[in-house]
Amino acid sequence: VDPVRYPMLVTADGKKMLLDRDNSLPPLVRTLIQGKDPSVRIVTASATDGRRLLAALLGAGGFYSVEEQSLLTFGNDPKLTVRADFKVERSAESVMKNDVVLVNASQYGMPSRLSDYLKGQGFEVLEPFADEHAAAVPLRHRVVHVAPERQEQTVDMLLELLAVPVERQPRVELFSAAESGIALSVSVDRSFYRLGKHYVVARFNGDPITYTLVRLLETKGYRVVILEPQDDFRAVATKLLARMDLPSHYAPHVLFADAHGRYVLETSGFMLENSASNGGSVLVTDRQLEQPLRELLYDYGYQVQDR
Repeated sequence: VDPVRYPMLVTADGKKMLLDRDNSLPPLVRTLIQGKDPSVRIVTASATDGRRLLAALLGAGGFYSVEEQSLLTFGNDPKLTVRADFKVERSAESVMKNDVVLVNASQYGMPSRLSDYLKGQGFEVLEPFADEHAAAVPLRHRVVHVAPERQEQTVDMLLELLAVPVERQPRVELFSAAESGIALSVSVDRSFYRLGKHYVVARFNGDPITYTLVRLLETKGYRVVILEPQDDFRAVATKLLARMDLPSHYAPHVLFADAHGRYVLETSGFMLENSASNGGSVLVTDRQLEQPLRELLYDYGYQVQDR
């Protein structure tokens, strides 16, 4: 038998496998080969259909386990989801030994950093037909990781990201002595203007008089954000962004996804569209991003910052 036309392969369990790529092996020869050595597995599959060829080879390869269309999830939030054409375990100890192989038939290979990340998780990636790999995307977006300890830190950080100048702890005039003969002002935590509207941020300290005065500012045209003692990062950001009429809420957002549906990375946070200076997006999140994921995000045009 011509070894070039009919390659002889060794299977994982030590047997032999003869590959008949174009179904040209005569029936008589097939019978003679298997009569001489019944352990020889003859596999017929065309090389023009890479996925079917791999399915045939792996199915006859003597592996402990071959799972098709395997879906793997790494982490909860952030969550990386990877789909492989085949997940192969060479032996019953493969999982324990971090010796699991993901095999893809695509001509478009996974990014090298994604393959490195999977290898660190115990999964080797094999893509025998890949001749193209995703190129790095120019930096355009930002992921801002925050861990604010105080409410005013959240307010200041969001306003800075939105390039909004802010006045800290001002007194805002409620009544003017020149107009009504009564001068009354209210102390608030932050005051700022955006798109022609005046905003104030105040914290409720339990004093009903102060609360009433701050609310009266709304009758003067101020847009008021009142923060309560129990408000955490998510609550503060939600109140501020909603009052500013910015369409953003805390939810999982897809940061990058493969056009062929093989992998996707999503993280919860507040997505501020067109907030970067070059028109890119800014995701503000309190979820911790490990270094390998930060490197992946860099390849997809994200600069990760800690605040």
